[in-house]
Amino acid sequence: MTLSTTTNKITYAGNDATTSFAYTFKIWATADLKVYTRTAGVDTLKTETTHYSVTGTLPGTGNVVFVAAPATGTTVIIVRDRAATQDLDLIANGTFAAENIEIQLDKLAAQVQAVREILNRAPAVPIGNTVASWSLPEPVASQLIGYASDALSLTSYSSTLLANGSSLTTAYTLTLLDDANAGAARTTLGLGNIATVGYLTGSATIDFANVADNASSASSTITVTGAVAGDFVLAFSASGNIDTTNGVELLGAVSGANTVSVYLHNDSGGAFDAASQTIRVLVIPKANVGL
Repeated sequence: MTLSTTTNKITYAGNDATTSFAYTFKIWATADLKVYTRTAGVDTLKTETTHYSVTGTLPGTGNVVFVAAPATGTTVIIVRDRAATQDLDLIANGTFAAENIEIQLDKLAAQVQAVREILNRAPAVPIGNTVASWSLPEPVASQLIGYASDALSLTSYSSTLLANGSSLTTAYTLTLLDDANAGAARTTLGLGNIATVGYLTGSATIDFANVADNASSASSTITVTGAVAGDFVLAFSASGNIDTTNGVELLGAVSGANTVSVYLHNDSGGAFDAASQTIRVLVIPKANVGL
């Protein structure tokens, strides 16, 4: 019998029900198989008799039968991985047994296929690359591995340096890079946590006069205690009668201590007359966002 296929590994999806999974490549002993389950990116090697049994006539194909069905979301991986040994003992001047030679050649081919499967998962430079060796440098704690300046070898670099020796980061940016979340980063940047930024509010009933197209209304004022020039202002209609999608904008700015001025700007293509309504403003003090 020859080894006519290069298949050396097969995978299946668990479904909480199936326990039997076929292997379609030839093995000579159940020890030739390694069975893994993969869950959330973690591969776990299973043990024959403890987690599964192997059926089929050897040498040949068969099934891996799990004691418990692999769960949905789990990948079953069956791979042939023969021991790297040679078990044919040739006797000097003995009879040439062609079948024994063929069996051993098949086993050697299976071992080569196992090595090739591993190499296929390993990183490799392009085939046209002429560098003789990409040996890894000696490990150094907290350092990175990168291409040397001549691009002909690998070397170690300080985690705070670029390959050209320039600074990758300062002590300040290091404190930013190790922040666990956006809130911590905002604190490092002096911006505070957006969820806890304080704000001020105010409201007034305003009846804007009819506004011609491509023009702005006169401003009206709303008292907002604590507002100072430069604070961020968001103005809106409490009733939603001013629809910004039609080209009308409601704008606001702090015009003096404790005072917000609001006005309408009209780009709707025609005159716009807003009904009298409650206008509300939200003021975020610039000091609260580190400005």
